Amino acid sequence: MKVIFLDVDGVLVHDKTVGLGRTEPHGSSFRHAAQVDPDAAKRLLRICEVTGARIVVCSVWRKFDSHMGGLERALATTMGVASRRAVRELFAGAPPVRADENRAEEIADWLAMHKSVVDVTHYVVIDDGPIVGHPQAEPL
Repeated sequence: MKVIFLDVDGVLVHDKTVGLGRTEPHGSSFRHAAQVDPDAAKRLLRICEVTGARIVVCSVWRKFDSHMGGLERALATTMGVASRRAVRELFAGAPPVRADENRAEEIADWLAMHKSVVDVTHYVVIDDGPIVGHPQAEPL
């Protein structure tokens, strides 16, 4: 299986989109969906389509149901489907939350936890910041 470890803030939500959706109720998945850049979402979905990769959300967004609901809603809209069920099939879970929020360790934890369940042949980390401590960390 191919995996995309995805950060949301700075990748799908950035300085040009973060203020969008303010008219929606606070904590609403609609509010968070409005903040996702549709062009970035299209590119992410295209990568999944071409490679067959699944998404592991390595973002603070994974901690909040309204944020994850917003991400699912935004990707469903981008895919042109009414149900978020098709989008959920793209997700392969999320790493456990670490107190130190060390992204490299969270990724290592997820890979170790899933080693006996899935054969991860390739993975990539899409993040707006460096993954300090990751053995293959080389910012583009």
